[in-house]
Amino acid sequence: MIEATIRRSRLLASVSVYPEHVWDRATTARVLAELFPRVPRAEIDLCVERCGVEERRLFFAPEHWARRDTRAASELATRAAREALAACSLTPDDCDELFVVTDARAAPRELEIELGERLELRRTSARVLVDAAGGAAGASALGLAAELAAHGKIALVVVVACAPLEACVNAGTDGVCCAATLGHGVAATVFGPESSGRGGWRVEATGSWLAPDARDATSGRVECERSLFSRHLPGAVVRFLSKRGMSVADIGQHVVHGSARSVLERYAELFRVCEAGMRLSRRALARHGDLAAAALPAMFAALAGQDGQSDVGDSDARTLLAVASGPGKRLGFLLCERCA
Repeated sequence: MIEATIRRSRLLASVSVYPEHVWDRATTARVLAELFPRVPRAEIDLCVERCGVEERRLFFAPEHWARRDTRAASELATRAAREALAACSLTPDDCDELFVVTDARAAPRELEIELGERLELRRTSARVLVDAAGGAAGASALGLAAELAAHGKIALVVVVACAPLEACVNAGTDGVCCAATLGHGVAATVFGPESSGRGGWRVEATGSWLAPDARDATSGRVECERSLFSRHLPGAVVRFLSKRGMSVADIGQHVVHGSARSVLERYAELFRVCEAGMRLSRRALARHGDLAAAALPAMFAALAGQDGQSDVGDSDARTLLAVASGPGKRLGFLLCERCA
């Protein structure tokens, strides 16, 4: 466990935006039949039904699922960043650090440089690119930004989920499930010192965990995630919270990145989380699919009411635990408290 305590750090704003192409279950099943011609259609339909995703948005239309258009990702990232800064009455000139998290297989090259130019950030603003394909990368970027904000900086995190659909073919034994849940979108989050802004959430601590046998993982993605949650997550969460003198019983809202409905159900079962405590996580998966590194910041946008939705779980919760997994057997944590 690598754990850092955060003080005087506030989540100022979070905004999520999505591509225009909507994929429902019927569309997903039809395309997956083309992508996996050797898999029986009945097996594909069952996977689509059970994965927990009702619809998602992708950067390409169903009839052009093999095409690449990196411009759309750049434009959406720029829009999300501008909206997030505007939501907390800041301008690009106020930004001290820009973190860009993306999947290098499909994102524009040097997106952090392009985004800085599009936003017209000042030349002294740092730009950091994080290349990753798993949810824990988004948690790590949020944690780094929160640490900088605790030292008086304004940090902007832009996370782009844009993994190519055909990459799921090589995803191991659960490639069909991977392709059925894959979602695209961009989330931008702004952190500042605790003295900046009013209300919202304050970051109390961040942490990460790498399972001892991570290098030996050979199973498929979903199976690996289930094993991670069952074998390692309970102990990792208990140790993380205990360093703050807390337990799972003290957590009111759980913001969990899970690649499938069964993973979220396993989490709720392990920690005996009520329906309200998991509603946001289940809704995010159902409406947007697996956003990987963008999952946590996208759910923070929902908590902030900046994604156009209101049914975001327990609105009275004072404490929040955010958990993200992947790639492999990695976990990322954020502990937040609601500001007065």
